[in-house]
Amino acid sequence: MADSEDRAQRQDRPIILKGEKVSVGLLLEGDVDFSFRTINDPDVNRYLRFPGKIYSRDEEEKFIKGLYGQGEIVLANVENSTGDLVGFIGLHQIDWRNKSAYIGYLTARRYWKKGYTTEGVSLMIRYAFSTLNFRKLHSSVFQPNEGSHKVLKNNGFKEIGRYSKHAFVPGKGYVDEILYELFNPDYI
Repeated sequence: MADSEDRAQRQDRPIILKGEKVSVGLLLEGDVDFSFRTINDPDVNRYLRFPGKIYSRDEEEKFIKGLYGQGEIVLANVENSTGDLVGFIGLHQIDWRNKSAYIGYLTARRYWKKGYTTEGVSLMIRYAFSTLNFRKLHSSVFQPNEGSHKVLKNNGFKEIGRYSKHAFVPGKGYVDEILYELFNPDYI
């Protein structure tokens, strides 16, 4: 896709919430290439639910197109000054009855350690609590993933337990999975 087409597409993305560095907005069909490259990056993939799985472009296309109406909400995390897609932040396993969801995120390696994921997660928390009126969010991180621990802790999540030697992470062996939760202060 040419630069002018990229810019036009960035301008067409509906934004849900805008932060200082990033905004969260709707996914676009053009996000498939980014998703395909990012999820298959071994450094990114290592800490996902199924590390080592290779994802096809077709699977990523179905993922992007099939999200709406599937009991989850995934938004694009977009850098404000350039409009570049940084990653995705999602609410999964949505329990509408109990007003809770699992929050997960994926960020391209070149955007790590810039605060983009922390701010994007903060925006998604605001969306979940203020717009959707969720009572609670929960998440989990594999022990060696220091960046994700920081993202959750910086957003107020509290560690509530762990599954010992629960998941295999390439290069790390079987590691603990740390469980986190965050309550909407309006419900406390």
